[in-house]
Amino acid sequence: MVHEAYGFSLAVLTFAIVFGAFAANVLYCAMRAVPRGADRNRQAYGQCRRGQTFWRIRWPQMWVLRWPGLGNLWDWC
Repeated sequence: MVHEAYGFSLAVLTFAIVFGAFAANVLYCAMRAVPRGADRNRQAYGQCRRGQTFWRIRWPQMWVLRWPGLGNLWDWC
């Protein structure tokens, strides 16, 4: 019984590490895929702080670009 629980917990831990690494890589690549012109849009709209640029311009664009990559995580369902 203890060996089964140990094996199951190792499987869950391994799956979590692999899942998290893949998801982090997808999000990283999606963020890099957002065009650099977003910074120029920030200046045109008068948003001076980088936080405003991230949450109002870059985050929505990155959110759309991440769907295909993260969709691959749930193809096995």
